[in-house]
This record gives sequence, structure tokens and C-alpha cells, in this order.
Amino acid sequence: MIALAPLSVGRVVDGFIVRRRDDQLAALRRLGRWVVLLLVALVQGCGSPASPPGDAGADAGASNADGGDPDGGGDGRPDAGQDGGSSPFALGAAGTSPYRDLRREYFARSADGTLHQAFDAANGSSRGVYYGRCAAGCSSPDAWSPVHLFDDNQVGLTSGTVSGFGIDGSGRRHLLFSRLYVTCASGCDHPSGWARLDLASLLTTSADSLVQSLGVKADGTVGIVTRGSPNHPPQYAECRGGCTSLAGWTVRELGFTPLPLNVVVDETGVTHLLLESQDVYGDLHYSYARCPGACTEPGNWQKSQADFLHRTPGENAGFAVTSSGRIFLAFNRGHPVVTSAQGGVIDDLVLASCASNCLLKDNWTSVTLDNDFRHEGLVGGVWLTGDGERLWLGTTTAHEVRLRSCTGDCARVEAWSPPTEADTDDAIAQAMPPDVGSPCPGHSTSAAWAPALPTIAVSSKGLVIAHHPRRVVLCPGDSTVYRPPPIGRLRSTF
Repeated sequence: MIALAPLSVGRVVDGFIVRRRDDQLAALRRLGRWVVLLLVALVQGCGSPASPPGDAGADAGASNADGGDPDGGGDGRPDAGQDGGSSPFALGAAGTSPYRDLRREYFARSADGTLHQAFDAANGSSRGVYYGRCAAGCSSPDAWSPVHLFDDNQVGLTSGTVSGFGIDGSGRRHLLFSRLYVTCASGCDHPSGWARLDLASLLTTSADSLVQSLGVKADGTVGIVTRGSPNHPPQYAECRGGCTSLAGWTVRELGFTPLPLNVVVDETGVTHLLLESQDVYGDLHYSYARCPGACTEPGNWQKSQADFLHRTPGENAGFAVTSSGRIFLAFNRGHPVVTSAQGGVIDDLVLASCASNCLLKDNWTSVTLDNDFRHEGLVGGVWLTGDGERLWLGTTTAHEVRLRSCTGDCARVEAWSPPTEADTDDAIAQAMPPDVGSPCPGHSTSAAWAPALPTIAVSSKGLVIAHHPRRVVLCPGDSTVYRPPPIGRLRSTF
């Protein structure tokens, strides 16, 4: 055994390594990065606002925009290093958003390859809802030219958050802010181009945050799934036209005991749901349900027998469907009580998939993408985006955002590119010291960033990856752990 000298690494707080300012990460890396990561493993949570895991627009799963590919792949999207090739990404320099307290950005694409975003962020004492779009230079937040649509207190939803965004085949934008449905067909760069409808009278949930996700079909059909609670069963609300009027919506209870986490609409119009339930040990279980059409009709929803044990927050699941209909679920298993007691593998990044008849448990397979004790995706988030048969996977460790891709046959480990480091805590700190906005800016005892909540969007123009790092700060002579609001970071290949 090799004996290591004691390291002054600072305190472990909510999954962060909070370092003294005179003892930065460079020294730790020289002596072995795994030392830091083993310390991080002692703490599983890092305390964040609730945030839904999936982009509920049509672009959350497989979609079919085309374009020219300068790399010879045929469609303009960044190529994935098949069978473990070199990094396929040519990411521009990271940009830092001027907005504060971003919870997650949602993206969708239009037919010309332009990417569109929707998010909410602090706006004085309120939360503002914003829409932006970008066709070039998208690593710069300014290139998106965000438009302020409204504030939460204007619509009576002070605990709401953006939880879904999509674009249908006609180019109409669909946005979900808590129970508020917001849409625009033209003039979307001005607030007056957007119409709003409060669905409170249709949805039985009493909490704004329980309205979970939005799915958009190419024909303009919009589906909304509520998270549900013990007193409010999950619901599915659908509109096939006239969606700015309550008369255009139909609602039914799903009838599932597991609670919906994410919705994906595939290229054929089938709606797929990722579900989660909790057992008597406190362990969590992912499961799956689908609806081929007419999803407000009784009997059209079918729940799979598949069950995946884990013990991580719901925001840590990536969920996507390829053009062939293959379903993929990416997650870190965490520390399940049952598995740990039996000496099973923990903290491994798993990719589960099913090609057909996915209601049967035996038709699902799983592989491990990472088990090197980096706790990849354990507390910071996992995102999976599909386009055709290609997949892109974004994850976080204690110190970095990682990006992988696959061109096809993605159920095989060998089909995935090696992870690319898309951002790091050190790079974030160089752009903005973590103690900015704390009671002790510039003279904190210790402070740290932790990458979190990655989101990936792909179009014929290229790829964008965003994430929203969290931070903790300790001030001199003060035992309080300060958590200034998270920020937004962007990198793009175009």
C-alpha cells in the first residue's frame, strides 16, 4: 500500500469539496484526483431546487432534422467516435450567462437548424421567464438574445419553473411554466407574440411544482404530464388544437402508482414515460410506460414490467428514444440499501435499453459506461439526447461536465466515444469566483463550484451543451454554509 501524506483539502459540504483559497485543486490533482472523489462519496446530496429531468419537447427524444455534414457523416451533427475513437467534439470556449439562479435551460430546434431556448431566472425579487434563439456563435449567451416574456408574480405562480419546451412541425413554440401553458406561432422575439393559458382548473395538483413535463408532436398535439403526489394522482392532459382555450384540452388520470419523471415523444408519435417509485427501504425504482396514441382514452397507456433500482435524485436520469424506437435510460445507481447490503456494485453509470416489446422486463439489457469511482452522474445530473440513431450523453462528476456520443448500435459500450471534459470547476472559477454574491466576496475561507444539471441540444448546425453549476461558500469567522444562486454555462460546436 502506498502511504499518502495528509492533505489539507478543506471541508466536505453537501457533496462539494470546499477548499481553502491557498490550497487549490492543482495540488490535489498532482497527488491523485481520486482522493478528492472518495471524499465526495461520503456525501450524496448537494441541495438544489427541484428541477425536472427531461426536455419534454419533441427534441427530448429522437427527431429528424437534416442538413449537410462537413465531417462526411451526412447530417451536419457532430460525429461520435465509434468503437472508442478520439473525442468527436470541437467545442467553442465556454460562455457564462449574465442571468442568476438559473434552474435549467430547455432547448428545441426548428427546421433550419436554429436552436431555441426557454428558461427562468432571477429578475429582481421575481423570477422571469425567457425565450431565446441562436443560429451561430452559440457558446456566447448574448448570441441567444433572450426575450423576457413575463415574471412569475404577474401570473400568480411564484413557486413555478419552466419544465418543458418544444417546437412542432409548423414551427409553433410550446412552453410549460408550472401549470401555465405558453405558446407562440410568429413574432416570438417579442412578448406580445406569446399567448398564455392557466390550466389550474383542469389539473388537480395543488402545488405548482408538481406539473412536470411537456411533450410536443410534429402535428402540433401537446401533452402535459403532472408529477402527482399521494393526494393528487398523476394526470395526462392533451390538446390537439385550440390550445389557448380550456375547451381544447382533455385530461385523465394515468392510474400509475409510480410517479412520472419525464415524457418523450418519438418520431412516430408514440409517447414514452419514465416513472419512479420508492420502496420500504427508501430505495428508488425507475420504470417505463407508453401510449401509442389517443393518450386520454382509457386503456391506451401500458406500463412495463422493467424495474431499475437506484438511490439518486430523479434529475439524474437521462431518457431518450431513437428513430428505430429503441428506448435508452442512463443513470447512476448510487447507494441502494439492498444492493449495498448484498455487496453489489454501486456508483456505476448504467445505460439500459430496449429495442422492442419493452413492456416485458426480459427485453431490457444494460451495460456499465463508467465505474471508476468518479461518481459520474450521482448528484449533479444526467442528460440523454437522441437524433436518428445517434445519442449524446451529458453527465457530471464532482469537478467536471462530461460529454459522450454514439453514432449507432448504442446499446454496446464500444459504440460510445470516450468522455470529453466539457467544463470544470476550475474553468468556472476563472470566469466567476464562487464567492461572488456571498457575504464575503474575495475573502472567503473556502469556496467551490460543482457542475450540475447538464442539458444537450443537437441540430443540423451542431451541438450545444449547457449546465448550471451550484456553489457553496464559507466565510471567515462564520459557520454558516452559504449557497449563492447557481449560474448558467454554455459551450457549442457552432
